[in-house]
This record gives sequence, structure tokens and C-alpha cells, in this order.
Amino acid sequence: DDPTISPPPPPPPPSSALAPALSSGLAEVWANGSFSDCRLVPRSGEEFAAHRLVLSARSEHFRELLAPTASAVTAAAIRLSVDAERPLVEAALRHVYLEAPPPDGLSHEELLALRELAGLWRLPSLLHATASRLVAILSPANVCATLR
Repeated sequence: DDPTISPPPPPPPPSSALAPALSSGLAEVWANGSFSDCRLVPRSGEEFAAHRLVLSARSEHFRELLAPTASAVTAAAIRLSVDAERPLVEAALRHVYLEAPPPDGLSHEELLALRELAGLWRLPSLLHATASRLVAILSPANVCATLR
């Protein structure tokens, strides 16, 4: 061992430009639906264009559902029914693509339904965001209504 030889320098930190560029790109494909290969269909029947890669990267539920060996997956675009109302599916997808918080103005019933969808899709950050919003609007009246 030669004491004059130093170890190689540590690798540089990840590029700080990647996160904003990736966020911007995700916002763009969410807004225009380009390159979508999946459709999520809430109870209303209106379709939301989505991307298997994005859904799978953000949600363990979709990772399992959209795995190449899953029966729902084919080479063509897939159409997945979602047992939820349109505004809640949109809010969950906005969170997946944009890390957006639950929209303002949701009732406690809608927040509970969004939280249920976040649990199904296994989105811990949306579970936390809906819980925080629910705590902020907690009242005896909505607790009693929920427990009925």
C-alpha cells in the first residue's frame, strides 16, 4: 500500500436539474395525454389518458396490476374501470403526475372517498395529504355523519 495514492473522489451528487425537468415533463404529458397507453374510467364513463410507466412508478397497486404477466395487460392500450367519481379519480391522477394536494372545496365525504382510493392505489403521500385535510375540517357534525 502506497500512502501517496488516494482513493477516487466520491461520485458527484445527482443533477439538481433532473427533478424540475422530470416534473415539467410529467405535467406536460398529463395535460395533453401524449404517449398515453392506458385509460382510467371512473363511474361517469369519461376516460382519463394515463401512462402505464407513470402509474407503475408511483403506485404499487398499478405496478402489480400492469405487470407484463398480469392478465389485464396487452400490447394495446388498456382500459381500467375505477369505482370512484370522476373528480376523485382526477384528483388522484393529479397527485400521481404532479404531486398535487387534494383540491380545495372537497367535502369530508369526498375526502374520505379520495383517501379510500389513495389506499387502494397505495399512494402514501396522498393518504397523508387527505388525512391532513380531514383533520383540518374535523367537526362533531361530520364525525357523527361518518359514524352513522
